[in-house]
Amino acid sequence: MQAAESVEDLGDGEALPAALAFGVDRFLDGLEAWVAAR
Repeated sequence: MQAAESVEDLGDGEALPAALAFGVDRFLDGLEAWVAAR
């Protein structure tokens, strides 16, 4: 995925926040799908 490639391009200081933001995006996508499936 593009987000994973972007994380690799960043320094160690920025990789964690980028990965965290990506994780939050994935979590929100899953939450929306869960709500829609109810």
